[in-house]
Amino acid sequence: MLQPSENKRYMRYIQDIQPNEATADNKIMNSQPVRGIFIIGPDSRIRNMAFYPLSNGRNLDEIKRILQAIQKTDSQKVDTPVNWNPGDEVIIPIPLSYEDAKKRMADKELKCSDWYIYLKKDKS
Repeated sequence: MLQPSENKRYMRYIQDIQPNEATADNKIMNSQPVRGIFIIGPDSRIRNMAFYPLSNGRNLDEIKRILQAIQKTDSQKVDTPVNWNPGDEVIIPIPLSYEDAKKRMADKELKCSDWYIYLKKDKS
């Protein structure tokens, strides 16, 4: 791990204390503003960050989908697969024991693709 005292030149670049030195080495290009979206939870923790260049639009449907997925995982203690939308199957967290995995394999409401991946229909 890089320690601040080990590489003062690196820290100057990061902190931009000496901007002329950093640009002289071609380490900092001309910057452009970006648009950022942050989803912050009720506990004040950042749950999601997305940045878009000015030349590209934001996909508000995707932002809504991510927010709904975060709310789903928080309220029901499940995970959401890629491209999940409300009403799609959700992932049950990995079983912690062999006995728990066996019980899940016998559950007809769960779709089991392997001992550690269980899907169930989202009923909300």
